[in-house]
Amino acid sequence: MGSWLSKQIEPTSAHYTYLILSLFLLCYATFSDFIRNRLHLSEPPLALLAGVIFGPNALNIVNPASWHWQDTVTQEAARVIVSLQVFSVGVELPKAYFSRHWKSVGMMLVPVMTVGWLVTAGFVYAVMGTTWPVALIVSACLTPTDPVLAAAVLQPGTRFASRVPRRLRHMLSAESGTNDGTSFPFLYAGLLMYGGTTTGGIIRTWFTETILWQCTLGLLVGLILGHYANRSLRIAERRAWIDPSSFLGFYLLLALLSVGIGSTLGLDDFLVAFGAGTGFAWDGWFANKTKETHLPQVLDLLLNSSMFVYFGAIIPWKEFVPRDITPMITPGKLIGLLVLVLLFRRIPIVLLLKPLIPDIRTYREALFCGHFGPMGLGGLFLVIEARAQLETGESIPLPQPPEQHPNLRAIEQVWPIVCFVLMGSTIVHGCSVAAISLGGHMMRNKEERAPLLAGEEDGLAGMIHEGGGGESEPSVSGDEDYEDLQKLISSSSRTFQPRILACSAPTQPLEGAMQVLRDRWDAWGGEACTDGIRRRAGHLMSMLFLDPDYALGKRQTPIIPPLVNLQVSEPILTPVGDSDQYGCVHTQLLMDHVFAFSYGKPFVGILDIPLGFPSVLTSVGSYTPPSCNFNRVTINFTVTSRGRQFDRLGLMYLGDIEVFRTSTAEPTSNGIVWTYVKEMQQYNALWRADQKIIFDLGNLIDSTYTASFNTTLTATFSTIPTLRAAADQILPISARRSATNGPSAFSVPSDNASVAYTIPQNTERAVVSLSACGQASEEFWYTNVFNTEVSTFEDQIGTLYGYSPFREVQLLIDGQLAGVAWPFPVIFTGGIVPGLWRPIVAIEAFDLRENEIDVSPWLPILCDGGPHTFEIRMAGITDDGHNGASLSDTVGSTWIITGKIFLFLGPQSSITSGTTPRIDVPPPALQISSELTKNATGANETLTYSTSATRFISITSALKTSNGSVLPASWSQKLTYTNLNTLSSQGFTQRTQQFTKGTGDSSSGYMSTFSYPLIVNSTFSTSGGGVGITANVTHGLSSAFNGPSVFPLGIQSFNHTASPAFFALAGHLSPVPSAASPPTNIPPGAFTANSQGGSASYLSAGNASYSFGTTGQHFGFRGNEAIGGGGGGGGDVANEETYSRRMRAVNASV
Repeated sequence: MGSWLSKQIEPTSAHYTYLILSLFLLCYATFSDFIRNRLHLSEPPLALLAGVIFGPNALNIVNPASWHWQDTVTQEAARVIVSLQVFSVGVELPKAYFSRHWKSVGMMLVPVMTVGWLVTAGFVYAVMGTTWPVALIVSACLTPTDPVLAAAVLQPGTRFASRVPRRLRHMLSAESGTNDGTSFPFLYAGLLMYGGTTTGGIIRTWFTETILWQCTLGLLVGLILGHYANRSLRIAERRAWIDPSSFLGFYLLLALLSVGIGSTLGLDDFLVAFGAGTGFAWDGWFANKTKETHLPQVLDLLLNSSMFVYFGAIIPWKEFVPRDITPMITPGKLIGLLVLVLLFRRIPIVLLLKPLIPDIRTYREALFCGHFGPMGLGGLFLVIEARAQLETGESIPLPQPPEQHPNLRAIEQVWPIVCFVLMGSTIVHGCSVAAISLGGHMMRNKEERAPLLAGEEDGLAGMIHEGGGGESEPSVSGDEDYEDLQKLISSSSRTFQPRILACSAPTQPLEGAMQVLRDRWDAWGGEACTDGIRRRAGHLMSMLFLDPDYALGKRQTPIIPPLVNLQVSEPILTPVGDSDQYGCVHTQLLMDHVFAFSYGKPFVGILDIPLGFPSVLTSVGSYTPPSCNFNRVTINFTVTSRGRQFDRLGLMYLGDIEVFRTSTAEPTSNGIVWTYVKEMQQYNALWRADQKIIFDLGNLIDSTYTASFNTTLTATFSTIPTLRAAADQILPISARRSATNGPSAFSVPSDNASVAYTIPQNTERAVVSLSACGQASEEFWYTNVFNTEVSTFEDQIGTLYGYSPFREVQLLIDGQLAGVAWPFPVIFTGGIVPGLWRPIVAIEAFDLRENEIDVSPWLPILCDGGPHTFEIRMAGITDDGHNGASLSDTVGSTWIITGKIFLFLGPQSSITSGTTPRIDVPPPALQISSELTKNATGANETLTYSTSATRFISITSALKTSNGSVLPASWSQKLTYTNLNTLSSQGFTQRTQQFTKGTGDSSSGYMSTFSYPLIVNSTFSTSGGGVGITANVTHGLSSAFNGPSVFPLGIQSFNHTASPAFFALAGHLSPVPSAASPPTNIPPGAFTANSQGGSASYLSAGNASYSFGTTGQHFGFRGNEAIGGGGGGGGDVANEETYSRRMRAVNASV
């Protein structure tokens, strides 16, 4: 038996290699996220270490020498893998990247590489005792930065990569993709000098063969190959000739074709491959098509890791000690050379040239870019190429190094020196992420450190983080660097204004805004005011009036006052003064902060309210509620800005819970100011406990976009007669990142917006609110086309955004649909045409409201004492190209989403039970159609597409609560939607007509109705290098709410009868009469009718841009509030209009 078994099991070294390599890759893949994002290690140093351990110098399991592999195998394996990697870099760079960043990449390729080559050659010459030509050959092998190592550290999706500004990641990737090819001139310069020909002959051969033929022609061939491959694939995809698997295979095959063409023609393989990748993905079409496949990351894991294992197994350890042929090579000298190369090869020259490299903006960034020049597989290929030229005078090496050869000393010197430095660089650069992350963690104050060691997610210190990912220019797609306005508009007919992921924010009426500021100035200057608050007040007012002397009491008349922006909405009454015997009035400063370079750097404050007044925001301490018993909270958010800037999204959190979503107006050169006041008593359960305040407002500042946002946030606590109790407990549906001082919003579809909770068993009512707004390709979602039509005007305006103009926000409980929200089409202050929204911003632009879904019918399940999931999803429409439609399970990028669960509890000992919910949630009824017409030349001219949807939801159960009775619980929704879009003039003109309406009805007595029409007509044109946009917009929102909404309805500010002289002029509460008991038979409610209409134009020419327009708005607010009545109830309902406003703005003047 043993003999038979031994005959069956006859493993060879190759078999062991398959086993070891696959086990290593499987282990790494299993723990890849932990290794990359917790240990901050990349696969190359681990793969190298595995190769050393299992290689011939240790366990001798993986022994390439026993396979009879020769140097040609090493050369070709390195050629293919590096070529695939540089091709991948070309594909993954943002479209038209080099047209905007050529100067930065050029500086890294020419002066930085040249100086690094010479400096490294000097160290090799001095330390290792080689000749100068040999030193130049060795240095050329160490000059390029390795795309494999760079991708392993900087590829998107890792925590560390997200902390590095995107413009630096792109620049380093572009450099690593190109300098493997551009290192050939340095290598052949050294080889030609070693050959001993005349200077003229060296220069002539070097220029004609290396520069012109290998490099220039190689890059040109690659670009042409990639361009026509792109066009061929587009035609095949458009005509349905290619299946999805072959579509991805095209990527690999094209990369291999570029290698084959380059090596066959004797061109620079790496430049051919990089050129092919760049030309193939120049317009971003292929990258957008395949961005969810993660194909480059798969290749990194399989091919690159395998090659580093192989490199670890072939490291020539025996040649790192003195030999007869190389007596100067010693371990000490090799280590010394490695240290010198790592310290001086790139860092000094990058620091010196920092002012000339536009994408490097700080010296900390220059230090990072100088350090991060890893040497790896590209150098391995070059050293084999060098050995081949020294051995045979050609690019094909001998099977093994010769024992006798005129160039033997040079051959034996080049190989061990380069291998040792490559090994050291792989280890040092591969582990530097861990060192940087750990060092940054330990340098923080203890209270600012992430709970996990080196688990910080904010941007690296000393770097400028902007654009959501650190782009050097504004971006529309979310994946590309910002383009200038003309290129941006030509990429999509719907994206008229460049922006970063941003929503917008609302302001109070015009005259009220300045009065609020003056009142606050007087209040801050009062006797109770601390010096710190007075200084902040002075700073704010000086910023407002653009006059630094104003805060010092000179009160000079400003030359040009700031523009006061506003959102037309009902006024929110906020008392001033101190508490008295009848209640509480207390104002607390929550934030006084300037958002400059603030991407990844939210404001974080822990609120400390001592028993006495006033109080301030401190960096330590806990939130202690005011000593008086408050039941009403309002916040006041005031912002000033001056210069040029885009609108930015701002989210305020109490811990992990979003409580306010706003955005900024676009500033002017003379400055702007706005104030928004918001009721916040729905969060009383949070205000009455310790809280960490996080305000996330990402902003970018550079030489063009110069404006920061100076913000002040206060909260006023007070006591009023209330008709409705607030929730007893609030749970977040969010990413819950407050523990690491991060914002907690989900980014969908990339995030899984799901949480799990065990709901208190004494819950008697539960309501979920949903907050969602589209960004990047989803900001103008109501203009998007069907997926089968995104390429309709590809050649004219680029790829259109898909998933239809319909969006649905879905709430799922334990995987079952519990309710939906059809989002309101918010238009931000830079949207469509900026001149439409100055100074009156679009409806809800300063305060993005939320939708309520009553989930009380689910309580019999939720109160069972076990965990339950709450998930938010986004859906659009997927079409089949033949007017067939279904809900999609994803949408474009990106939606910023959070939710909250409001819980109303019974006695602590009670347990809510009842019947299993009956869920009646049929799929929505969807109807779509489209028609495409062509012009006389056969080109696509006009696309007309329509969408309609209806949805009905009903969920019912019976609840048994603490009072013992069994009551019905229900939630129902009915929604309808229609949309008609026309893209004409080959996509340069678009007309959108959309109408959405719906109702929500709960057994609690809560009922909501809404409707929002939207009509947008827009046209843009280009002429003489300038861009023009004209548009007109009709926008509306009508909503009615009755019953116990979890959110304030705004009606309490107008309730004068329930509490006579509600707030006296001095700001103190008046006594509440006993006769003010409100009736119980009439639910309070509010109705809002809001409509806007306007037209505007935009013109850009050179660096200047202009926008002007006219906007009118009619706002009406009604309430049905209980009035009169005696102690036992009864009374009338006031449903007359309580507030009305008609406004008209012309060219930024009201």
